[in-house]
Amino acid sequence: MNNDTKKHGEGHFRTYIIGFLLSVVLTLASYFTVVEHLFSAWWIVLTIFGFGLVQVFVQLIFFLHLGQEPKPRWKLTVFLFMLLVLSIIVFGSIWIMDNLMYNLGTV
Repeated sequence: MNNDTKKHGEGHFRTYIIGFLLSVVLTLASYFTVVEHLFSAWWIVLTIFGFGLVQVFVQLIFFLHLGQEPKPRWKLTVFLFMLLVLSIIVFGSIWIMDNLMYNLGTV
């Protein structure tokens, strides 16, 4: 194992530790926000949503290394396409279920 490989492995290990610690801090912050009732219900929902978004970016950067590969545009394009397909599936399913509930008269 040469010196460059060793430094590269240590760098990845460091990013994993930083990502793990940030994830734990964000999870605990979300937990204590809810348990201690720090805000009104609406602000708690927004705070949890914000912590969730930050945690998504932490996961993408520190664990999936998005943006650190030789061809970041290609990987980012694939990731954005995946988000588009996922959004279509989720919101399409919600739309279909809402339409079914309306047509059955349960709304």
